[in-house]
Amino acid sequence: MQANWRETQAQHMLGQDESATDLFYKPGAAKEATEKFELFDSSKEDTLLASNIVPNVAPVEQIPHLQAVAPEADAIIARDLKQDYHGLRNIGLGADVVRMTSPGSDRLVFPYRGTEDARLAECTKTNPQAWNDAFHAFPELGKYLSEQDGSKLMRALVRNELHNYDVKDRMGGNKSNHGQVPFDETLGYSQISVDGVKMFELQYPKLKEFLECKGYTGKNHEAQALQDPTCTPMIVAAKLQTEVDALKNSHDKLHSVKPISITWRTLAYTYNSDVYYNPKSSTNPDIHANVIPKAKELEHLRGYEKAYPTSDERVLNKSEHLKNVEQQLAFLR
Repeated sequence: MQANWRETQAQHMLGQDESATDLFYKPGAAKEATEKFELFDSSKEDTLLASNIVPNVAPVEQIPHLQAVAPEADAIIARDLKQDYHGLRNIGLGADVVRMTSPGSDRLVFPYRGTEDARLAECTKTNPQAWNDAFHAFPELGKYLSEQDGSKLMRALVRNELHNYDVKDRMGGNKSNHGQVPFDETLGYSQISVDGVKMFELQYPKLKEFLECKGYTGKNHEAQALQDPTCTPMIVAAKLQTEVDALKNSHDKLHSVKPISITWRTLAYTYNSDVYYNPKSSTNPDIHANVIPKAKELEHLRGYEKAYPTSDERVLNKSEHLKNVEQQLAFLR
């Protein structure tokens, strides 16, 4: 019977060479398979400028389901270590295996669980106003977000990365600490890649100057900065600015003649877009989230595309990443 069980499980065994936080293209991967740092190439498309007027979206603190801070649940959705790191998933059921676990055992897989706020506090250890200062370092963010919403969004994005930081992420950090710096590996509390920071520095000299003032120059300085929590606010603010730059000059993927509404929800989704759809069907586009790395390749094989860039509410409502960020907002003051 055990032999049959192993044979059944092997059918759904996925490789270890992909992270759910993959950033840049890998050989043979389709373009839409990128994650947290993905810019839309508007040079080959007709573009529409988005309005500079902040869209009519409720501020974070006014959203009813985010007002009450729910306690951390005793029953935690978790997965067996072998499942997470071989990508084992019951494709037929379309869901991860759910079991009851204690926070202690949960941390075997997600080592930062239960310490998110303490680690988030490390980001402001040397500067209590670090989040606000980072927000104001990129003035264009203020066209779309208030200081309060901008600061909260950045903290929620990082808290979500901390909450879902897993053993594989830690392995990437350990390799970086020993001088083995994979440029597409996402690192640190922001889970942004070395290549991402390099691009940010080219686009925004103020980030390069900031990192230099912190002592991060020369070879591998990007990886070192990513692993310094006090650099996290500025790096995340730069990431949001790249999103604004991309979205304001793009048209909506699902509405070719419609500009994108830039709101905190759109920016949160763009940080790690995870929704796919069938572009060949306008009546039933089958909009759905897909957070399994290997399964994303199957989306492209069947002709589906990533729903990015977009502010379509159908997409935002399906995004698991956005739901996770909204949950993290509830824990922030």
